[in-house]
Amino acid sequence: MPPQPRAVATVLAVATVLGVNVGAFHPALPCPGLMRASVSPHGGSAKRPAGTSGDTTKFTVFNNGACNDTYTLTYSASAPISGVSGPANISAPAGGNATVTVTYSVGTLGTGVLKMKAQGNTTGSDGVKGADSGDVSITANGSVTVTPKNLLPISVSPSTTQTLRFDVKNNAQVSDTYSLTCSVTGSESCQGVTPSTLSLTGGQDDSVTLSYTSGASGTGTVQIKAQSTIYGANTRDSSAITVWNGAGPSPTVSLGSYSGARHNASAFDAVAAHATPAYWSMGTARALSIGYNASTARPTPVVALNVTASASPFPTTYGLQVQIVGGQNLTLLNGSQTVYYSAGAGTRRIMAAIDAKATGNGLTTGWYDVNLRLDSGNSPHSLQGGNQVRHDHGRRRLHVVLSARFTHCAIHFTGRRPDSPDSDTDGERSE
Repeated sequence: MPPQPRAVATVLAVATVLGVNVGAFHPALPCPGLMRASVSPHGGSAKRPAGTSGDTTKFTVFNNGACNDTYTLTYSASAPISGVSGPANISAPAGGNATVTVTYSVGTLGTGVLKMKAQGNTTGSDGVKGADSGDVSITANGSVTVTPKNLLPISVSPSTTQTLRFDVKNNAQVSDTYSLTCSVTGSESCQGVTPSTLSLTGGQDDSVTLSYTSGASGTGTVQIKAQSTIYGANTRDSSAITVWNGAGPSPTVSLGSYSGARHNASAFDAVAAHATPAYWSMGTARALSIGYNASTARPTPVVALNVTASASPFPTTYGLQVQIVGGQNLTLLNGSQTVYYSAGAGTRRIMAAIDAKATGNGLTTGWYDVNLRLDSGNSPHSLQGGNQVRHDHGRRRLHVVLSARFTHCAIHFTGRRPDSPDSDTDGERSE
């Protein structure tokens, strides 16, 4: 036999005697460097809703060794934690890390410890494999929400009893009981919350009423707090509102909505004309012309104001009235003497359409100076109030002309008296 085959046969014979399976996979040699590992967090803590499943916590495995490694993961937990699950193993490169998400369920009450151990599978040059454990304390926790929140400031009458309504909701899946209290700053004083304790099943909510006495002046805050009697300070929520004792800042009002340009009155009227077929009489063609003008059929002038609220508490409603100077308030197109608009921060244009045909207005041919009166006040059904101040803003002149043929009137807005009803007028006119 040639020398080379004899050498191969000798090696195979020795391998057979030693019991080595030459065709089998051989594990990698030990890492030439040290293998170390760490798991984070150590001694962490977290709160989870009581009576829930599918809760998760993340652990991070750090490979601090000189070689890549695969780690075998094991888990343990104490009550009220149960049903722990996660991946069986995870790999991390040398100097790198990998994140593990552990899923579990939480019981109704108490604090348990969730642990995860990572055992490396690569031996270091010192014969040691990297391994470490991490742990997190999980506290079963209730969940409560008090609404509404982020309330705008309100203004109230000084030294009076006031009430606010809030909603308390148990967001947890287990029943809970809450202690309800109020607190104040400034010159306000608490009367209490009704009811003072509230029991709710999981997912249930109910309304409560906070009563307080407003201060004599200045501003203050009123706060409601709901805290679990079972889970303590871990389960609580609150809501607060700023209170102005007395009228809040007044809005600014502008008549800048009116233009100083001159326009023909006819430009604001809906007009129509029709001529009948001509007929002949005494040798002359004759025809009847029929004309329509909205200003005499349904005169509905509109006055407008720009109102700006730039500081809180912002008004929630605006009311606009038109008053003849030294006389009565005019009836508007809505059948009332006041038209209301929603208010708030910023600038709003509000208008009042006058019903010139209303009997109670008593308008006859002539000129009328009018005051525009603005009320900014609280909405009767709104928690978010505003100031309650009446403002007299601007004086406008109404020109009333009764048609000689019809018992309708036309109203023109003007900055000065024109020479005749058909002449140009200053400012805007709307019918």
